[in-house]
Amino acid sequence: MALEANRGQAKPEILFLNRAVGPNVAITAQSILYSPSDVTLHFVGSNPTPQVRPSAPLPGVASVYAGSNSQNWVTEIPQYTQVELGEVYPAIDAQFVASESALLLRLVCRPGCDLKQAVFELSKVLSLTRNPDGALFVRLGTSRIDPYGLYAPPVAYQASPSGRSSTLVSYEVLGMDRFALQASGYDPSLPLHIEMNLGAFPGGGSSQTASARDQSGNT
Repeated sequence: MALEANRGQAKPEILFLNRAVGPNVAITAQSILYSPSDVTLHFVGSNPTPQVRPSAPLPGVASVYAGSNSQNWVTEIPQYTQVELGEVYPAIDAQFVASESALLLRLVCRPGCDLKQAVFELSKVLSLTRNPDGALFVRLGTSRIDPYGLYAPPVAYQASPSGRSSTLVSYEVLGMDRFALQASGYDPSLPLHIEMNLGAFPGGGSSQTASARDQSGNT
């Protein structure tokens, strides 16, 4: 899995693309676009011009050959395993980390940040529900055979001279299409790292054509 820089093979507002495991994802300065489900995860009220810092480049490059006109071909596209958007909110950076099996969104909240600023809005969804296990269930249609989205429970940690320690974190549903993150029991003098797995929607890798939930929230 890699984060492919946009060198003209995608719309100008797209900064990076991920075409590997799970749904295809495009990253802009203020949103994450899922394809082919057409769902958008938007950073509400975020900085429209964050500092873009790719890192951990991969040795290989990508090429896109669209159509028969070689003038439209894009070659030698750099790929990375990590991209940081600096200051998406005051004192909060957004890092996208690609591994072999997942694409993570990591919020790095520096000392003095206000986590309540980070609000996420999902387009084209009917409702959001937090499951008993802490996952965020995203309903995309009214029928039980409609596809759905699922964000695994977030994880949070802090690093100090004495080592890395886990921190309590959970999703907070703010309405039918908005959610935030709540963290507690952490040291405000140290950076707080919160990670979400972005492989939530259908459209690549494994897929679901039908689902149901019992009274306990099991899917």
